[in-house]
Amino acid sequence: TGLAALARTSAEVEGLASVIEVRQQDACTANLSDCTIVTLYLSTGGNTKLLPVLATLPPSARIVSFHWPIEGFTPIRSLDQSGTKLYLFSAGDFQAGTGSRLDS
Repeated sequence: TGLAALARTSAEVEGLASVIEVRQQDACTANLSDCTIVTLYLSTGGNTKLLPVLATLPPSARIVSFHWPIEGFTPIRSLDQSGTKLYLFSAGDFQAGTGSRLDS
């Protein structure tokens, strides 16, 4: 709750509280079907565990992963800024039968 509260406070201070929702939930069971942007700060293995949940996002949603890619998928864009790596993915890529899965 400490980090989630800090994130909510930061959003308020920056005037973004009306457009940002901070959730503290079990990521493997969270309902993300109404999300437009999801940010991840998990290991590669943690990201992989979330694939079933990410597949429920609207196809137009975006996923940003900090430091670790999502194994088996090609990001739309990646950035390395002074050692901080960011990977941008389209949620449509995680839905069955579509996208840029490397092993398909």
